[in-house]
Amino acid sequence: MGEYLSVARPVLVHAPEDSFVCWYFKQYECGMVVDRDDVNQLSHSLGRMIEDSDLQSQFGRNARERACIDFDQNVIRENFINMLEKVVDEC
Repeated sequence: MGEYLSVARPVLVHAPEDSFVCWYFKQYECGMVVDRDDVNQLSHSLGRMIEDSDLQSQFGRNARERACIDFDQNVIRENFINMLEKVVDEC
């Protein structure tokens, strides 16, 4: 998911409503989400995303921001090291 977000391009998510990926993309408005098995909704959402350049830009900006916050290797490494240090300190 981090790779998709980092390219700052609009993403169409077609996944079950209760999935993490649907929650994430809805929560951070970083892609178009279709969480029902409905070909009409899927087609409409794809068309809207293709035609609306402002929406594309918004999704792209939000996606890139989330990639930097949640998927940057340096941030992940630092969080992992901090977690390990905390566990060691508690022992």
